[in-house]
Amino acid sequence: YQDEMLKLINRLKLDDVVVVIKNPPRGDVIAAYGQSEFLVLPSHWELSPLVPLESFAFKKPVISTKSHGTPYTVQDQITGLLVEPENPKELSKAMIDLLENKVLREKLGLAGYEFVHKECNSVSMAQNSLSLYQEIIKNNPNK
Repeated sequence: YQDEMLKLINRLKLDDVVVVIKNPPRGDVIAAYGQSEFLVLPSHWELSPLVPLESFAFKKPVISTKSHGTPYTVQDQITGLLVEPENPKELSKAMIDLLENKVLREKLGLAGYEFVHKECNSVSMAQNSLSLYQEIIKNNPNK
């Protein structure tokens, strides 16, 4: 699949506007986020996707699929756009929609940024873990 995608990007002369990142150094990833308008993550399987959180940290919205854990990270029409897996027409429409709508891109990107800063910091994560453990202890019949 990846080889076909790269050939298509080349054939359509999109090399200067489409960046495909394959095992790059960390600095290259950070630079790519800075240069991008949004992230496309057309995964078939993501249990706990962290890449969208990185994108949100750069105020970049995410286009991804409604597969597995992704909807728990990317909220459709709030922090990004979610499409059905294996639906290239829907995926391409979402990409065109974000390319053509700067206001929507910025709105979704800012919402993602706020989500990361509110929910994905050490204080929130520690409080959530503590609440979970307290609930487990409270409901433990073997007290």
